[in-house]
Parts: sequence; structure tokens; C-alpha cells
Amino acid sequence: MIEPLQDLINSLLSYAGERLAGVSEGMQLGPVIGDARGMALAEFLLGGGRNGVLEILERDDGFLSVTDMARYFLPIQQWRTTHVWACDQARGRILDLGAGAGTHSLHLQDRGLRVTALDTSPFSIEVCRARGVQETFLGTTSELRERSPEPFDTVMLLGSGVGFLWSREAGKAFLEELSNQLRPSGRVIAEEYSDVRTLDFAVGSMKPVQERLIRSNSKCGQEIGFAKYRYRHLSIATDWFDWIHPEISYALEVFESAGFEVIDAIEEDCLYALVAEKR
Repeated sequence: MIEPLQDLINSLLSYAGERLAGVSEGMQLGPVIGDARGMALAEFLLGGGRNGVLEILERDDGFLSVTDMARYFLPIQQWRTTHVWACDQARGRILDLGAGAGTHSLHLQDRGLRVTALDTSPFSIEVCRARGVQETFLGTTSELRERSPEPFDTVMLLGSGVGFLWSREAGKAFLEELSNQLRPSGRVIAEEYSDVRTLDFAVGSMKPVQERLIRSNSKCGQEIGFAKYRYRHLSIATDWFDWIHPEISYALEVFESAGFEVIDAIEEDCLYALVAEKR
């Protein structure tokens, strides 16, 4: 399963090299649009975690978040409390949406649960398969429903899953689509961190950077914690995408508007996780 990962990486690097080599012929210099985050996950896996691969997340105000890809491959003994709690709430047939490296899918699968790992990142799906996730799907939730209409009991939105609800309108539509994937009384389990709460833990220059984002949100009439992001890896970048790191109160309101009832939640530092059932 590892060889297809290497073949995909070689292909994308070749494309990037050709694009950048064409600068002398008048082509515009810049990153090649591609599966940057998935590629970083694949390279980390191929290197056995010893190659120093980093996740680079660029925000549209110029802020760069740089973290070790190892955090997506941690054993459960090193998970945050919200991760463990969220997985404990899963039941029945499970959809792990935005599965990434497949760590949560593998944990639930090892517990004997049936899990489908879904991602729009080709590299991420290959990483999931290489690590042993039995059921995977490359595409969107609507594409999955067209291919396989069997409903789920649980949808997992772990890591930064509330970010899918980047506006009240988009969030309501997104959750209504998930509702169509769920059985009656099915549940969505979501996890996120709050940009406002990060101010309590920010050190050095990080605090004024976050304060500037919050002031900008307020001035522009945007939801607090909203920004545009893209992932970078080598000369590859994803397209820009909308995302949000809101307070838990915002998440509760959007879930309620989409016909869900939040039945439980926990908070840890600037993180929170919640369970919402379909009404």
C-alpha cells in the first residue's frame, strides 16, 4: 500500500517542477494548486515519522501556523481529553468526515465499530488505506449518499470540525446535508477550539495577532473566528477555503437552527466537543 503513495507524490512533484521551470518562459511564479495537506501526511507516513514533515496552514491575514504532522498519528494515550471523549460517544455505523490520517477511524474500527473514512484529499485517503482503514471514500458527503444511500448512526467532525459551519447559513445547509445521511435520532459529534479562548493561552506575539483577527472580524461584520485558509507543502498549495474557530455558543445556535439538539458537551482549555442528536 505504500508504493501507490510514493507514485502519487512523484507525480505531483513532477507537475510542480514543470510549472516552476516554466517561469523563464513567462509563466507566473507561485505555488501549484494541489493536495498539499494530504501530501504532507503521506510523506510523514512514508518517512516513518522521522523526516520532520510539518503542516503549514496559511491564513489570509498573513499568519502562518506551523506544526508537526506527528500530531495526526498519535496513539490514544497521547490524545487530548476532547478526542477521547468524542470517540467514546460514537455508536453504530460511523462516518468519519475529514478523516485525514485515519487515526480516529482506526481507533473506532479497533473497537469493533463499522467506520467509513471520508475525505476530499486523495493523499489522505491513500494514507487511511495504507494504515489499515477498511472502508474509505474519496469525495463529498453528497457524492457518498448518491453512491451508497445506507444511513449512518454517527457522523464525526473531529479535530476542527465545527469549522465547516463557517457562516450561519452555510453551517445550517451543511448540517441539513449531514442530517440526510443519518438515521432517525442519529448524532453528530463535533470538536473545535475557540479563537477567543486562545487569547487566555497565547504567549509572546501570538496574542496581538489573534486580537487583530478578532477586531477585523468585528469591524467587517463577520463571525468571530472566521478567516480564509490554505495549506502549503513545498511548492504545493490548496485552494483558499472558508473556516471558523468560534465559541461553543455559536456552534450550539447553528446546530439548533438545523434541527439538532445538543445533548452533551465538554470543554478543555480553549477546546470543546459536543454531541448533537437529530430531532
